[in-house]
Formats: sequence, structure tokens, C-alpha cells
Amino acid sequence: MTMLEIGASDPLWADIHLGPDGAARSFQSLGGHGFLMPIHWGLFDLALHHWKQPIEKIWSIEGLKLWSPTPGVPSEVIEGVELRSEWWR
Repeated sequence: MTMLEIGASDPLWADIHLGPDGAARSFQSLGGHGFLMPIHWGLFDLALHHWKQPIEKIWSIEGLKLWSPTPGVPSEVIEGVELRSEWWR
């Protein structure tokens, strides 16, 4: 499980925030094994993009195994089984 932040992304903040594309690239650079758990998005709407944009973008990137549980709901990590909660829709 690799946890990487995806929120508050903007080209002006490229040195500060990864954003969805940067998180996907970083995950691959780290070996791309297991799950990518997108974090640091959705709690506060402080960015210049739409609130759901980071998670919708990361979901659209092919080949990523995501672990994105519903906040506050207990969940068990099972090897090879993705968890893509859609609580934010």
C-alpha cells in the first residue's frame, strides 16, 4: 500500500502538491506494486479545481490498483482486491 496525496493540484503548485497525475507517476516510479491509496483530498475545498476533480482523475488512469475506502468505515486490505468506494459521488 502506497499512500500519496492527490488534492489541491495546479501547475502553479507543482513543487508543493503531486496531484493525481504526479501521484500516478510517483507510484510507478516506486515500483507500482500493491495499491495506491489516494490521500489529502476532499476534506477542504481550497484548490482552484472542482472538489471531486482529484479523485475522478485518479480513477480514470488505467492500470492503477486503487484502495479508496469510505472515510471512517472499517475496511480490510485483501491482497489483489481493489476497494473503490464511491462515497464522494
